[in-house]
Amino acid sequence: MVAREKRLLWSALGIYAVAAAVFGTAQAGFVNADFVAYATIAHRWQEHQPTISGCWSPLFSWMLTPLISVGINDLLAGRFLLVGFGAIYVAAVLTFAGRVLPEGMPARFAVMSGTVACAILQATLWANYLLDPDLIACALFFCYLTLSRAGLERESKALFAGVAGGMAFLAKAYFLPFILVHALLLRVFSRSSFPKFLAGMLAIALPWIVVLSVQYHHFTVSTAGASNHANLSPANYGRNLLWKPGLVRDYIIDPRLGPDWSPFHDRAHLQHQAGLIGKNVFDSISQIAPWLLLVIIAIASLVLSGGRRQERNGALRGVVARSVITAVLSAAGYWLVQIQPRYFAPVAAPLLCLAGLACFARAAQRLRLALTPTMAFIIVGAFSVQDGYRLVQTATRHPQSHYLPEYGKIAAQIQEFGGLDHLVACNRWHDGLIVAYAANRVGEYLGTPNPRTNQSIQQQLESARAASYIRWANPAASPSALPPVDQFVPGAPWHRMVTFANPANAAEQIEFYTRGALTEGH
Repeated sequence: MVAREKRLLWSALGIYAVAAAVFGTAQAGFVNADFVAYATIAHRWQEHQPTISGCWSPLFSWMLTPLISVGINDLLAGRFLLVGFGAIYVAAVLTFAGRVLPEGMPARFAVMSGTVACAILQATLWANYLLDPDLIACALFFCYLTLSRAGLERESKALFAGVAGGMAFLAKAYFLPFILVHALLLRVFSRSSFPKFLAGMLAIALPWIVVLSVQYHHFTVSTAGASNHANLSPANYGRNLLWKPGLVRDYIIDPRLGPDWSPFHDRAHLQHQAGLIGKNVFDSISQIAPWLLLVIIAIASLVLSGGRRQERNGALRGVVARSVITAVLSAAGYWLVQIQPRYFAPVAAPLLCLAGLACFARAAQRLRLALTPTMAFIIVGAFSVQDGYRLVQTATRHPQSHYLPEYGKIAAQIQEFGGLDHLVACNRWHDGLIVAYAANRVGEYLGTPNPRTNQSIQQQLESARAASYIRWANPAASPSALPPVDQFVPGAPWHRMVTFANPANAAEQIEFYTRGALTEGH
């Protein structure tokens, strides 16, 4: 890396640090359900209670454990890790761009500048979105990409590329098949270096695969894919039974739904799977539409400039083809289940940006113009509207997140009666989970009854031995307009202990009930 590129790297990291700090402050105090699982597992490891989950990949929890052990707040520790890996991500994207772009390429520095600008935006967005390990896995994936490019020059780097790939798997299980398919399909490694890559990857991934396989009594790399696929079966579609399991103690630690289904069972199942794939393909296109549009416009400009006729080497085509194929592969596995932009956008966006800017640079050369860093920044800014909107929404609307201090107030009022020291159920699964987490009582949390008749719900509570019940209620709402579980009010032997305003929504109130035996000790 030449001096100018080193200055670009340090400038990028400085800009990212400021942006991450600003937007991270806006997210302070917000927590999501996935993080409850990761943090709870980390606490149990800290307390010498090793917890194995096939749903939640272990790396995030393992890295949280020492931070929590020295007294760092859960949410601060999680955000610190995401922001830190965001910096690794920015550096890895820039280093990869420097390796893949030919030395003599026109406007090479401008293309790198625009690509790292895209990476800064992606890192800032996903480091301050949900407290989830997606950005960690994507950062490690770009380390794998960078090291695999270095492996073309030095085969010893293939081993380290495999280690990075194995670490990406420990961060998010999807990256095991993704990286293996990517390496084989694009022939990333030579015949002599591929065994080194595979050895490095298996050295990291195989021990955890063995642990999971022993835990579940069959070969397992993750239960998340099968559970999410089962949740979308023709029978379950729209019901979301994976996150409406009824009353199950400590469910968040290892949520599972089965049995899985096969699209080859019959024609109806095959059509259903095809419909899921079609919907997810459309969703994934719409979720990164500006970056796809950038590539399309850039290729069109290259063709119109005469590049298609005059191009003599395949370097540019290789950059574009590999970038686009990698972007597609990063999303393709999710098409079988359900896709979200955080799963694949951090991989796809900078690669598509790189491909588009490289085409623009060559087209400008054909027209005897020059793509400058300033022009590259303007282009990237114009195609960043969607991600910029997401960033603002994250900082102001906090999607899929809950403000923990408000739930701490709810937990404190309920704990005046010792209600969270016993098995507790509620009528809102996610809200109840956050209350239990705020009180450090996730192990006692049962969840939400399945909405059938009032008598059936009360029987479910008794069968699960629930001793406490939290009910979120809207006094102004018509009971008939509410879902069955929200209409339910516990009857005898339940007693309403307290009613208070919901700190998160002034229009609502919270009712807390206990069974008779619970109240005797308070």
